[in-house]
Amino acid sequence: MLHCILDAALRWFRFVGRKSENMTANDLTHIVQRLATKLGARLFRNNSGRYRTESGRWVQFGVPPKGGSDLIGWMPGGRFVAVEVKVGRDKLSDEQAAFLAAVTKAGGVAGVVRTVEDAEALLSATEPSA
Repeated sequence: MLHCILDAALRWFRFVGRKSENMTANDLTHIVQRLATKLGARLFRNNSGRYRTESGRWVQFGVPPKGGSDLIGWMPGGRFVAVEVKVGRDKLSDEQAAFLAAVTKAGGVAGVVRTVEDAEALLSATEPSA
């Protein structure tokens, strides 16, 4: 089933003139979300950062404010999933590595995805046993 989804995604990228190795982080993030949805999972974009209110107060947002993965959610059965999407020369920060390690230590599934194949491997690892 995953291979059919991947084939469709790759055909789509060829259709719009992009090679899979030239995907942006946003492109890859959307593909990972679609793959997860096909498996019955829920992955949400985890935007993080901070902004200054009109009164001058700084407000942080995201889970956690620093180091949280790009995508967070769960698989059927409730297993927590954290996916850090990286493309090109992007590197994992110390905070991101610590977050992924904490998720794994707590029994969740966490990993870095740089390609469609990485996404397939990570999401396949989260499938419940039959």
